[in-house]
This record gives sequence, structure tokens and C-alpha cells, in this order.
Amino acid sequence: MKRKLIAIISLIAIPLLITIALFIFYLGVTNGKINLGLPSISKLEDYTPIQATKIYDKNGVLITELFTERRTITQLKDIPVDLQNAVLSIEDDNFFRHWGISPSGIVRAALSKKSSAEK
Repeated sequence: MKRKLIAIISLIAIPLLITIALFIFYLGVTNGKINLGLPSISKLEDYTPIQATKIYDKNGVLITELFTERRTITQLKDIPVDLQNAVLSIEDDNFFRHWGISPSGIVRAALSKKSSAEK
């Protein structure tokens, strides 16, 4: 009886452990491919976006702005809370319901990436 139980557990546990190991390996490979295109943390800390050049007359009146991308640095406290929540809901509607990592979102993204790679 005890041997049968050990055999049954082995039949379940070994494939399960192999599946988990393969999944972790897949996540590691996928993460490595994703990280290849990301900037380093030090570059993100020193980020200075391209801003418009402002041209003023001698009295300090703005004449024009020259730019290829019109960006203005804004502090988070200056952005309305409703706008912050709208952006979060567009990006992740479960943002306030998980602890920073959404396991279902990771699985969904992995499956989506796999299905798009097969096409």
C-alpha cells in the first residue's frame, strides 16, 4: 500500500516538477529577450527628454517654440488624480487588486507572445 502511494506520488510529482522547471526556464529566456532592448537603470535615473526651444523677444514675451516633440516635464502631484487613474485603468484594470505582479497577466502575455510567434 505504501509503495503504491509512493509510486502514484512519483507519477504526479516528477512531471509536475519538470513542467514547473521548464516554465521557469521559459520565463527566464523570455525575460532575457525582453531585457535586451531595455535601457539601464542609470540611464532611466538620468532621463532628460527632448524639450521645446522657446524664443523670447527683448521684453520677455514668447515669440515661438521650436520642437520635434512637444514635451513638458510635469510633476506627478500636478497631474489630476482622475487622469492618473484613467491611465492605470487603460494599462491594467486590476492594478489595485494585485501586489505589483499579475500572474494571470504574465500567463496571458506569454500565451499571446507564443501564439503571435507561431503565425
